[in-house]
Amino acid sequence: MSDLKNNHHPTRFLIVEDDDDHAELIKLSMELSGGNSVFDRVSDGAEALEFLKQHGVHKDSPLPDVILLDLNMPKVNGHQVIESVKADNKLKLIPIVVMTTSNAQQDRIRAYESAVNGYVIKPVNFDQFKELVCDLEKFWSEWNQPPYDKSA
Repeated sequence: MSDLKNNHHPTRFLIVEDDDDHAELIKLSMELSGGNSVFDRVSDGAEALEFLKQHGVHKDSPLPDVILLDLNMPKVNGHQVIESVKADNKLKLIPIVVMTTSNAQQDRIRAYESAVNGYVIKPVNFDQFKELVCDLEKFWSEWNQPPYDKSA
């Protein structure tokens, strides 16, 4: 089983979250999971696009392997980030997992129509939140096989 895991190269997550408490919970949960992951965090959609397009202060930032994206953010919302990423040939293969408080069907439909790779509702219970993040970290860092070779 270990030959399927991507444990030689850490999985890099970009956390796009405007709520500092939620961002800290995600980071803490990933750290507690004991996985082989690293993460960067930006606090709104505009900064996410600067980070991903490697502009300004993010010109030397490494591209993530997975984007964990909130939908309801100031400046540029999550839907706009998804549409911009999926329209960019350099970025479109980066998986996007929406992590949001919105259970609105129209948000889910729009996100999946824009080619997100997952849509999860943030649990309000800390233990469930931690379990969700640990499961996401484990799936994307150990089980998922990306379209590109991480060792390349």
